[in-house]
Amino acid sequence: MRDRDCEKQIKALESQEREPAGVPDEILQRVFDDCCNMNHFVVDNPSRTAGSYQTDTCTGSQYCLFTVAEDGLAMPSIWSNISLLCVGQAVEEDYEDLDSDGILSTMDIFLNRGLQHPMTVIIELTDDFDNHYPALTLLIPHMHRWRSFTDRSRFYQKDYFLHTLTSPNFPLLEELEIADANEGDLDIFSSAPKLKKLSLDIIPSGSLELSVFSRLTHLELYCPRVYQIRELTDNSHLVTLKTDTDESYDSDFELEEVPPPTPCRTIETLILCYDPGSFSRSILLYLTLPSLKTMRLERGYRERRNEKIEPYMRESDWYNFDPFMAFLSRSSCTLTTFVDDSYVAPQCSPITGRFIESLQVRDDTRPIVPRLHSLKLNVGARSFGDGSVVDMVRSRWIPCKLLACASRELEPRVDCLREVTIRFRNREETKGAYESLEEIERDGMRAVVLWKNEGSGSELEE
Repeated sequence: MRDRDCEKQIKALESQEREPAGVPDEILQRVFDDCCNMNHFVVDNPSRTAGSYQTDTCTGSQYCLFTVAEDGLAMPSIWSNISLLCVGQAVEEDYEDLDSDGILSTMDIFLNRGLQHPMTVIIELTDDFDNHYPALTLLIPHMHRWRSFTDRSRFYQKDYFLHTLTSPNFPLLEELEIADANEGDLDIFSSAPKLKKLSLDIIPSGSLELSVFSRLTHLELYCPRVYQIRELTDNSHLVTLKTDTDESYDSDFELEEVPPPTPCRTIETLILCYDPGSFSRSILLYLTLPSLKTMRLERGYRERRNEKIEPYMRESDWYNFDPFMAFLSRSSCTLTTFVDDSYVAPQCSPITGRFIESLQVRDDTRPIVPRLHSLKLNVGARSFGDGSVVDMVRSRWIPCKLLACASRELEPRVDCLREVTIRFRNREETKGAYESLEEIERDGMRAVVLWKNEGSGSELEE
């Protein structure tokens, strides 16, 4: 009976064996790119006993595999994303025997099948790993193809394998991320004319004057110091800045007065990583961004590393509220999108009643963020002032302002709010709390309220 079932399955596969050949190459390439987003290699002290495997009898389904493989070989993009995790300590005299599991030959095949397609390379070395290990040196001949390079290595004495190279060249490199950059590490990438995005935990000493910073349009910098922010905002090309909400401890400014904010007219997107456990001064004190259009609050440095943070604030007391309001007033920016996805404990949330009330439009006060079009909030509180949210949204739903903008009349005092999304992570649905927004939604606003167990993930979709 079992053999008969197998025969039926084989015949069914044989009848479908030619179907992949009818799929257009552009669709197959998209499927391969999605399924083979990254090729992960783990390099360890390998076993001296080579693994063995058994092959089954050839069936009709293998024709499908051969067809797919043939198409895959003609698509260099799927061989051009490599993630390399190097674990343990390799011994130089054993290099000749280290490929008993075929990892090096497999990597070599992957690299060469990518032809000249731009590469995404991610490496992570553990403590005491030999930087001259062949798995690393295999990457060097392909440096001219690197489009994105990420080094996630932490807490080890860096003898950077790239330091041994003479005049390395990265003609295609656009994105660079180094977790623990040491002095001299950024010098290696001075010959990267297309570098636009840089992500660092800390800027190494003496690196700000390097040419890599003058070409950037996107910078991610954690643990910022005051003088670094002041110098970086002088960068005339920077469009996106991602950093912590608070300055890093800096003894030079500990007892001094806060220096005046430095204006930067090119930054359009500001992403602040919110750390409720920090007692430092807000980085907003040093910024003036008149061209700002989008502002996001995300999880802070310690929360990203899953460190436990003890909340110390009352729910109604966001200590950065005043610097935040002063920053918006000083910048006079056309902020159109505000997203809070910090996903912090309710006691530490920036989303307070005071914050919601500040967004409400009133006739007797100058409106804050008058050009706000999109508001997205991620709320962890178990109770919330739903009525104040409804009042705020209704005060900003002014459809006649949309007509004024369309007809190019005089600039309105307040723009019409186009969309609002609120996700309550710890609240069951409260019937009728936001029912009055349904009428506004029928008139054209996009209003979304998500309750506990609704939606996916912590990030609010753009």
